Amino acid sequence: MATYDMQSEMFNVPTKLLRFDSGIELTVGEHIALGKQILVVLERLTDNEWHTVGEISASTGIQVTSVDAQLRNLRKEKHGGFDVEYKRINKVAHYKLNGRG
Repeated sequence: MATYDMQSEMFNVPTKLLRFDSGIELTVGEHIALGKQILVVLERLTDNEWHTVGEISASTGIQVTSVDAQLRNLRKEKHGGFDVEYKRINKVAHYKLNGRG
């Protein structure tokens, strides 16, 4: 679950906009740059559990190919440089968010 924090110490402008229960925070600029799909995938991963692309797709309503692309994007520095861990269990890929890289 995400909460919004609109407090700022200077200029009364929000510095942190989105804070997940896992402790990950996104600034206003990061939130705007990421876009809706990637934020939905990110929020789904903040429970510190392992998930398959199919599970993420089913729970978010985002197509499997788009979930796969957003998992790749989350690792990129321009999208936050998140540490998305990957492992295979019985030939099925599982993903887990470990914070920022």
